[in-house]
Amino acid sequence: MPRDRRAFATPESYAAHAPAAYRRSDLIALYSRRSLESAHRRGELLRLLPGIYVASRYAHDFRARCDAALLWATDQAALASTSAAFLHGLRVRQPREVTIALNRDTHLRAPTWIRVLRWSVPPDFTTTRGIRCVSVADAVVQSWIHLPDDEGVSLVLDAVRAQRVTAGALADRAAAYPRIRRRTALTRLLDDLDAGPESYLEYVAATRVFRPREFSTLRPQVTVSVGGRRYRLDFFDAEAKVAVELDGRLFHGDDVARRRDIARDADLAALGITTIRLTFEDVTGRPEWCRNRVRRALRARAALRRRAS
Repeated sequence: MPRDRRAFATPESYAAHAPAAYRRSDLIALYSRRSLESAHRRGELLRLLPGIYVASRYAHDFRARCDAALLWATDQAALASTSAAFLHGLRVRQPREVTIALNRDTHLRAPTWIRVLRWSVPPDFTTTRGIRCVSVADAVVQSWIHLPDDEGVSLVLDAVRAQRVTAGALADRAAAYPRIRRRTALTRLLDDLDAGPESYLEYVAATRVFRPREFSTLRPQVTVSVGGRRYRLDFFDAEAKVAVELDGRLFHGDDVARRRDIARDADLAALGITTIRLTFEDVTGRPEWCRNRVRRALRARAALRRRAS
């Protein structure tokens, strides 16, 4: 709430200054019962929950609804799961429901647009955009429990890639939850990501791009030696002599790294190895295009071997 309400002549103008919710008692204390009820009758203020009002213009605003849900609940409540993930700015769709977390001893009869989670182990809390939320780590773990499989994996990958949370921190928080849907899959994913930023693209490539059986000859993490130098290839078909390198320079590359890549590709070419480089945008945004590039290279090498024999 603004400290100086004199800038707003009426409760409706006061409530309309930002997407937020207000207690009836606070609005009456600032203005009067009559002005509040008059604004309500005119439809300029909406009673979203018992004793909780929002400006009508923000009746469907997600942040205002989050604020209303927490004002209505106890002081111990916090935004949770996908609602907290969305407010933290993580890459998740805006939820239809507002999810709040409460301890097991608090009992509230929630309307249909509010989902209540009750924790057995208290999550960590923080404040985001003025709203009490569970931490990023707790929001991601809780979202994993409720999201469809693909969306849960995407949220975990994006949160780690954006450096909003580490894979280790997620693993620690997940261990505190007694029941997690697909815990084994989450543990495996976090283990893959714990190696560092490069493993993000490796995971996506291995599980989403080159998963079909036709790419079974592509082996991950193969080391080759050239002129006393050792190179680790992201994927390598030893028979076809085709290497696939995942280029994450969109996030952590520079001119020095690019020159190093050129020299590396030249060294590999001296061994007859063709290198296909795929960017972050390629791997995550157009997987079939990536598959077609590698298909063509593998088929071309197979044709050369047939002619040579």
